[in-house]
Amino acid sequence: MALLFNQPLAAQTAEELISSAEAGDAWTQLNLGAAYDNGLLGLSRNPTQAARWYRAAAEQGVGPAQFNLAHLYATGEGVPRDDHQAFIWMEKAALENVPDAARLLGVMYAEGLGVPRDLKHARIWLERAVEQGDAVAGDYLRKLP
Repeated sequence: MALLFNQPLAAQTAEELISSAEAGDAWTQLNLGAAYDNGLLGLSRNPTQAARWYRAAAEQGVGPAQFNLAHLYATGEGVPRDDHQAFIWMEKAALENVPDAARLLGVMYAEGLGVPRDLKHARIWLERAVEQGDAVAGDYLRKLP
């Protein structure tokens, strides 16, 4: 999974990150989620805590947190695997123009992952990803029936 930060994570200690995240700062919540997701800043890797903090930031509209939470639902790390929840959060991230989200949302529509298969919507999102410079989306788009 891509890590998405608004500031260098190494510039903060785990204690500072936790304090700021608990105070409600959405971007710090994203960073804390990523720290737990990857075992950074001396924190043990903990997908459950990663999901908790990604969700806190995602619910405040932080697109990268929405993307990371979608990924956890798609893989079942830290949360029960749930393709529909993965779809919901991926769509939110795509609407926030998060890199890779438009392509993955298009794939979800094409494959019927978390949503009924819908090639029209798959094409729309894959074309949007191509417009954003995603060459992989173009390859996938050319293979659609």
